[in-house]
Amino acid sequence: MENTTRKSTKITNHKTKAMKKLILLAAFFSSFCISAQDLYIQNYTDTVIQFVVWRLNPSNIAGNCSPNLQSTSSGGLSTLTYAPVVNTVPAEAYYYGDINTSNTFNASYPLTPLIDAWTYDSNYSTPYTLPSNPVPTAYITGSQWGGIKLGVQDHFGNNIGGYYSLGHFCGSATPVTAFSGVIQGSYFQFGGADWVVLY
Repeated sequence: MENTTRKSTKITNHKTKAMKKLILLAAFFSSFCISAQDLYIQNYTDTVIQFVVWRLNPSNIAGNCSPNLQSTSSGGLSTLTYAPVVNTVPAEAYYYGDINTSNTFNASYPLTPLIDAWTYDSNYSTPYTLPSNPVPTAYITGSQWGGIKLGVQDHFGNNIGGYYSLGHFCGSATPVTAFSGVIQGSYFQFGGADWVVLY
């Protein structure tokens, strides 16, 4: 009787472990889907980063990869500060796939520079200014994160490097995945999101 109880307990434990693994696997896949089209920027350096980011439709080469969107904040270039702990804890920026949220503060990523304006197909004279004039949904869903162009400053605001570019460019079959200069950078896609890591 005792052996039967032990066997029953072992079977129940194995089933519980299997269920936990299935739940974790399901959580992984759902988080993968939720994070699709997000953009993460991580700065592990002791330098300040000034940047613009863009989205494009790489399959529309004949149409100059339209819809083609570029950040053009009213304050100029977006600025991401230096790492709180160099080479260990990065200064991070996070942008969701819906760029109409790019001017909304996110407490989970408090250092993210807010982007309040986007240009469509290089029409710099009439940008979409958030939140009153949002980018049309068709332009957002018809594009994907493309990349980043950045400059590097010291703590005093002196330009010390750049401009460097990472990501997809219209008409190029492969993205620019790395650069080496005053700092180094890499661009890759992981977990359904685009990542820019500076070190």
